Amino acid sequence: QVSQVVSGIADSTVVTFSVFIKAVEVPRVALKIGTKANTYPGATFNLPTGGITSSVAGVLSSGAMALAGGWWRCWVVADVGTGGTTPSAIAQLKNGADADYSGTVGDGVYIWGGQLEVGSAPTSYIPRTGTAAASRVADTYTGGYIACGDLDGRWGGSYPLVLRETNDGPLWSA
Repeated sequence: QVSQVVSGIADSTVVTFSVFIKAVEVPRVALKIGTKANTYPGATFNLPTGGITSSVAGVLSSGAMALAGGWWRCWVVADVGTGGTTPSAIAQLKNGADADYSGTVGDGVYIWGGQLEVGSAPTSYIPRTGTAAASRVADTYTGGYIACGDLDGRWGGSYPLVLRETNDGPLWSA
């Protein structure tokens, strides 16, 4: 599992967490939004088909869009609610039965372009570097944007990340 906390989100705000994902050895990935109430609404995506295999209470919507070369843009939408926990965006490897993946060391997926934004649907990818929130010229979306963080500057970099299983749990690598 990999996660990024995102401060500065107002109470009861609807947000969308989206990423670009391609299956390598692991067939499924769960995307979750950690809420202020310390709950984790999310959905599990079957990467070979783009289907949603399960959804956790609190998900307002979720979806996947097929792209070239076996890539998918997957997203989940939830309300961050109220409480004392800082919201987060989470990607987690899953096996074919939607359980946490604990398979072969080195197995994983390609994942790129993660972003958490205010609103009820994903918008176009916003490239960014560093820790400052991204901004853009408005396209079909109007509203604020909250950056999901770069996981040490690599989350939305030029090359996809590889989420791999290790002896200590999943690991990000460039």
